[in-house]
Amino acid sequence: MRLTPRQALLALVPAALACAAVAVGAGFLPPGVLLVLAAAGSIPAMLVVAWGTLKFRSYYEVKRSKADLLTMLYATLIQLLALAPTAYLFVTMLSSYDALAGQTP
Repeated sequence: MRLTPRQALLALVPAALACAAVAVGAGFLPPGVLLVLAAAGSIPAMLVVAWGTLKFRSYYEVKRSKADLLTMLYATLIQLLALAPTAYLFVTMLSSYDALAGQTP
């Protein structure tokens, strides 16, 4: 996964749009549509989380320059930023699946 920090931030745009669509449509969209929206939005967010983990892992073992350390800092901050939509969309997927399976009261 050879992404720059800027590309990783741009990869979070679909996740943010999916979060907005799920939040707005939670009251009137059927659970199946919410499940699909949440799954589609969580994929790029999960990829950014994986990117941040791999980027951090590749930098901590060897002594690096100051620019490399800044890239590692950006990767860590972007990864933490990507966790918010990932968690929200994952919980939405679980609740939508429960609603489809008829397990909600």
